Amino acid sequence: MRKVITVFGYIFLFVNTIHAQGKCLLMTELNSCHIRISELDSAYHSFNDEKSFKKTFGRKTSMNEFGYAWNNFNDSLQHFLNENKFVWSEDSVNFRYRIYFNTDGSVAYWIIEFNPDISKKRELEYAELIQDFTQTHKMNIRAKKKFSMSGNESIMH
Repeated sequence: MRKVITVFGYIFLFVNTIHAQGKCLLMTELNSCHIRISELDSAYHSFNDEKSFKKTFGRKTSMNEFGYAWNNFNDSLQHFLNENKFVWSEDSVNFRYRIYFNTDGSVAYWIIEFNPDISKKRELEYAELIQDFTQTHKMNIRAKKKFSMSGNESIMH
């Protein structure tokens, strides 16, 4: 029975990924979208050492190339936010993110969890911009497997 549920979960995740390219969600929205972090984490490879990195990207891609692509991706995001005149009005902003990438570097899911003192309005403004960003931007790297990145962001004014 458990195998049937797991297989159904992967089928749902696969179908949902096809229809949700570049989907930006707040952590509070996951349940209403029937998305589970555990299923995403199972479907998207994370890497924390050179061996798992090579399994994800292959032998021809170096960690330096990945770092360069990641930095360019983040620079493009900052430029996009600036172009759209988005500036945090709060003195400090802290949030966690999980970005799930397809093998071509496009974003499948971008999940954000803000600290509690950020207004819902600001959370939604940021999430909408991320949603727009993911429609036109991707990380300039190719992988053998779908992969994920996560981290914490702290912005101080």
